[in-house]
Amino acid sequence: TVTARRPVLELALARAAEAQEGLDVRRGTSATALEVVGGRVRGVVAGGERLRADLVVDATDLDRTALLGP
Repeated sequence: TVTARRPVLELALARAAEAQEGLDVRRGTSATALEVVGGRVRGVVAGGERLRADLVVDATDLDRTALLGP
């Protein structure tokens, strides 16, 4: 079992992700819509920009829920 405070875990994951070539981490960015193709999430719209992605991670605060629609 591994335990860590959320800010510590978030920082460790962000640093590991940022070290990967071709991967873009956008902390503090709010998605306003999901781009759904064939029933699968293929990206998001954030800050008026469409961002295509192989993987979209929802890091919403556990006390808040943000269900985005296509």
